[in-house]
Amino acid sequence: MPGFLSASGYDGTEKVDLAPGYFAEVKRCLSEEEAGFAESAMLGKVRAEMTANRQYADLDTRAGRVELVVQSLVSWNLVEEDGVTSWPLDSGIVTTPKPGVNPWPPGCPRRKSVARIPSPLFDMLWAKCNELNGPRTSDEAARFPDETERGDPDGDGGTA
Repeated sequence: MPGFLSASGYDGTEKVDLAPGYFAEVKRCLSEEEAGFAESAMLGKVRAEMTANRQYADLDTRAGRVELVVQSLVSWNLVEEDGVTSWPLDSGIVTTPKPGVNPWPPGCPRRKSVARIPSPLFDMLWAKCNELNGPRTSDEAARFPDETERGDPDGDGGTA
């Protein structure tokens, strides 16, 4: 019997081609904690109008999009124009993340590297991360219960 994540179809990674010979590998799905970091970044500022007893949220969709990509990245092969120096994803310091604390603080090498991605390529990378983090449709779950079982393109899994 497969583990919970593989049985639900949310384990592993996917490769996103960014340019000829260059790719980013992203998680198929964020954990609830990682998704919370992205949602918190999108929330932006919350303000209250006390006299009218109203609250407003100023959404920062850009921050939410960036956070989704930052949390989703597993690896990539992006390099400087010298063709050798890699764009960093880690600080090089191995630490165990504390629950509830974002492991990628402002100004860390990963965030600086993500900020350098050209906007059209960032949008493509974000779109893939956003798609992967959506719920599986019931049709997908029925046709593709896991990667080891496949049907033909019209969804017919063959004889029982």
